[in-house]
Amino acid sequence: MTPTPKNAGLTAPEGGEVYELFIKARSRPGVLGEIAALLGRYNLDILGGHLQVHNRDWGVITLYVDVSQPRDGLDKVLEELRGLDFTIEVDAKAMDEIFFEHFFFPITSGGHFRIFVISADAWMALEDTLHKTFGTAAATLLYHSGVALGKRVIDKMRERKTHVKLTEELLRANIIAMLRAYGIGIAKIEDTAQGFHVEISEPIMAEWDGKIIDYFTIGMMAGSLEAIYDTNLVARGVKYDSAKRVLSFELERKTA
Repeated sequence: MTPTPKNAGLTAPEGGEVYELFIKARSRPGVLGEIAALLGRYNLDILGGHLQVHNRDWGVITLYVDVSQPRDGLDKVLEELRGLDFTIEVDAKAMDEIFFEHFFFPITSGGHFRIFVISADAWMALEDTLHKTFGTAAATLLYHSGVALGKRVIDKMRERKTHVKLTEELLRANIIAMLRAYGIGIAKIEDTAQGFHVEISEPIMAEWDGKIIDYFTIGMMAGSLEAIYDTNLVARGVKYDSAKRVLSFELERKTA
């Protein structure tokens, strides 16, 4: 399957008079359909949106709508939305000056732990600054920071209350899924006699055409696998194929 860029829903779509529409609603079949039909009756164009389910009883719907041609004004739309039997709270904010979303804080991953968002370009600029300031020591610093994060992520996964048994294979699959979902890259992990061979397609550093190697991501993979398999690993043979946009490396078990 070809990777498709994903909008995290943190910023508003461009164009027109865009409003961020916040709807806290009780969970029941047909809620999304009723909301879409109502907005359609008022000639409001839905440009994008996302749904966050907080529990089985209620969730939050965020929609970005173009209000350049509403039939009776946005206030009338909000009034009718508030009158629906399943809505708990309804609000709207204009996005003409502040184009990041207004209503959500803090951001969490799956509702279990807090995260913050930084662009790939900003992250690589930070790494580039560290390399220019500290030279080769920057790679060591970034690698060990990544190791600490990777171990922490596995610890947080194991703390989650779930009926599913978190086997080594399932934790490994979750690390691969997490890297992809967070935009870090599409990882493939193969077992070797010495440890693991890792390939990451479209890594963050691809944005910089491989000017510097992202040792933080390498460390995160090492820390995750160390925590999953209760072992100590060392990274070797780090390569970046700029034509294929693939970062590859070996994670070998340390010997006494």
